[in-house]
Amino acid sequence: MKYSVKKAANKDKQKIVSMIENVGDSFVPKVRDRVDPGGYFTYLRGKNRKYLEEKYGNKIPSPKGAKMFTIKNKDELLGFASYYKHFEPFDGAYFICIMVTPELQSNGLGKTLVQKVVDDAKKENITKMSVTTWSTNENSRRLFESNGFKLNKTVLNERAPGVHGLYLERYFSS
Repeated sequence: MKYSVKKAANKDKQKIVSMIENVGDSFVPKVRDRVDPGGYFTYLRGKNRKYLEEKYGNKIPSPKGAKMFTIKNKDELLGFASYYKHFEPFDGAYFICIMVTPELQSNGLGKTLVQKVVDDAKKENITKMSVTTWSTNENSRRLFESNGFKLNKTVLNERAPGVHGLYLERYFSS
C-alpha cells in the first residue's frame, strides 16, 4: 500500500474527528469520555463542540505548541499522531495521541507515525519525549516500546478500576 505522512492540514479536521469518534470508542475509557480541556477530544464533547467551532473555525482544535501528522493513501485518512513540543510536567515533549484505522493496524503504519513524531521532535531539539497509555492497551505499549520508549512508572487504577496508567519515556541524543 502506498501512503504519505504529512503535517495535518485544516482540511483534515473532519476526517480526524470522524476517526476519533469511530475508533475512540474502542479505548478504555472511551476517548469521548476523557477530560482534555481545549484539546482534540474536547471537540467531541457535545456542549463544548459549538464553543470550539466558534473559537477555532476551520482550524484543528489543539493546545498551543501541538503538532499533528496524518498518514494517508491519496485522500483516505489511515491514521494520525500528535504531540506537544513542550509540555509540563513532563519536562520535554509529550506524545498526545496516535490512531490507526483498526483494519490496518499491525501493518507498520503506527510505527511510521511514531517515527515521524520522533524525527520532528529531534528537529525541534527536543531531548526527551513522554507518552501515557493504559494497561488495557497492550498494542500501544508494544508499539512505543518497539520505538525505543521505556516504561518509567505505573499508576494503579488511574484510568478506571483495574486500568493502570503506564508512563513511558524516550531520550534522544542531542
